Amino acid sequence: PRNKYHLTLKFLGDTNKSLIKNISDVVEDLIVKYEPFNITFKNFGVFKRDGVPKILWAGFEENKLLNEFVYQIDSSMEEFGFAKENRKFQPHLTILRLRGNENIQKINKLTSADIDEFNFNADTIVFFKSELKPSGSEYTSIKKFYIKKELSNVN
Repeated sequence: PRNKYHLTLKFLGDTNKSLIKNISDVVEDLIVKYEPFNITFKNFGVFKRDGVPKILWAGFEENKLLNEFVYQIDSSMEEFGFAKENRKFQPHLTILRLRGNENIQKINKLTSADIDEFNFNADTIVFFKSELKPSGSEYTSIKKFYIKKELSNVN
């Protein structure tokens, strides 16, 4: 469902509730240094496990400011005991989890299709609680952060 689409900046996993306020404060301090991120849709692709396609995703052009922000969040979370990410940040939206009965030829066609460029501004960061249920992941918003670039005074 569309309401589940999100771009994960940092996955924390199980998090002690007592850390939520401090984590939120760190994100709030970081976010004021940024303006909304201009993100460009690039392509579709698949993540494989043991050579078998498991996830269809929509990927985005590399964005240096977004990469920097993700790096800052990743580094900041170390003070709370969360490990730094070893993999390079690959911004994507999970579109479909493949169960094995999908038409892989059609999915492969999609991953090689020419796609028109699509840009949008991302101006909201959401701290989610994620619960995996038999029906799929369920997301609950804990806190929203809005990216607002302050206007500098003009003399």
